Amino acid sequence: MTKVRGQKDGDLLTASFDGVAKKAFPALNQTKVLLLLSIQGNSFCCKEFLEATVKNALLAHQQTTLLVADEVYWHNLKITADPTDEEKKALKTEALQLGNDYLEDNMPFIFDGLELSYQDFVAYHPDLKGDSLVDATNQWFKEKGLHVEVVRWNQWVNNQWPDYAHVKQTLYDYYDQSPLLQQSIAQTAHDFSRRHQKEGDSSLWEMRSQGYLREESPAVMWLAAKLGFQFIAYPGEKIAPFQMTQSLFINPTPNNSVPASLRISVNKATDLVNWLQINFKRGQSKKPRPEMTQAPSPAIFSGFFKPQQQLSLQQTKLLESIQQVINSLGIFANENMSPINKLDWMINALEKVKETISQVENHAVEGQALQTPTTHL
Repeated sequence: MTKVRGQKDGDLLTASFDGVAKKAFPALNQTKVLLLLSIQGNSFCCKEFLEATVKNALLAHQQTTLLVADEVYWHNLKITADPTDEEKKALKTEALQLGNDYLEDNMPFIFDGLELSYQDFVAYHPDLKGDSLVDATNQWFKEKGLHVEVVRWNQWVNNQWPDYAHVKQTLYDYYDQSPLLQQSIAQTAHDFSRRHQKEGDSSLWEMRSQGYLREESPAVMWLAAKLGFQFIAYPGEKIAPFQMTQSLFINPTPNNSVPASLRISVNKATDLVNWLQINFKRGQSKKPRPEMTQAPSPAIFSGFFKPQQQLSLQQTKLLESIQQVINSLGIFANENMSPINKLDWMINALEKVKETISQVENHAVEGQALQTPTTHL
């Protein structure tokens, strides 16, 4: 289960990709990661959580693909196990519209995660939706030199590796006859239906889930491995059909029950499609200390001097030097200094302020030589 640690009221949200297999890769910045995005049912795939996820992926991996699981969602809309071709087409159209809505709502957060201005993008590409929005977005990322792409489900299964269209039926046939895969799908679908008991007939949700998992598992695990993805990241646990798909098809020890054409050769089990569970942490952002930009009038220091005292030109200049010390306090907060060094610096600066004030009080005669303190950051 995905966790959100830290302060509940924290204004800074960060993501972590957690998985033991990362230890097998000394250089994560040379790896590819596939981010799975649910269009409904998982709030951790949306908005500020999506922004934090994208930001972490960009920092950690060489290439990031965001897979929007929209068209496959048609399984969760069907009311019969075997809809007609016309019904299936209508359900897929409805699922694609849900995908359009997801993209429209969440694309700004993807841009924020990449530290790009979505407003600038929209100014060049107004009123784009659906596939047109995705195509323009990917071109924008490419022009910015980013190895990031957004892919919708139908693009993933039809265009990323064109041969998949011919292979997937063979994969489905194997899923239908493999007891291990059937058992993993049945158990996961049963667990899914229990979570949806309040939404209606649990047997309906179980039927929907079985169809969803049969299409999703090979399209995610098998196809991602074929495309050379070392990692798959999602805000949730790795489900049993994914694990079984990896064990049967992507294994250094070939399984003789799997047709040779469906096996994906690896040297180690950790070479491809390692699961990373995305978790989050809330904290407080470090807000920069406001910097004083205007020197104050000498009148604000009147409390340091005798009421009858009049300040000379030199004494006024000394007060300006005090202000320079005060201004530098706002600057040093952003310097790369340890807390101890910062404390020592502040004590030193305040001592110089005190020394200057003492000089002003002790020299009321204009023209008398005074020493101006210096500061060192």
